[in-house]
Amino acid sequence: MAAGRGWSLARWYVDHAVSGRAAVRPAFDEMMSDAKGGRFHTLLVSSLDRFGRNMHRTIGDVLEQDRLGVHVVSAKESWLDQ
Repeated sequence: MAAGRGWSLARWYVDHAVSGRAAVRPAFDEMMSDAKGGRFHTLLVSSLDRFGRNMHRTIGDVLEQDRLGVHVVSAKESWLDQ
């Protein structure tokens, strides 16, 4: 999806063998820190169910990305990319 848009991926954030419901998600926490630091402006996720497991927290995290000026793009939920 990134290549199809002419984007190059600057960084991967992957929490291997960590549940989305886990309280501690090191890669996710690092991604949020990088977003707060302005290190990227677009976040590409495979799908929202991989971004988070709890609906309220996921919505809150997407809204936080928006507040930080980060555009969240989902490969599965194209309606989000508007």
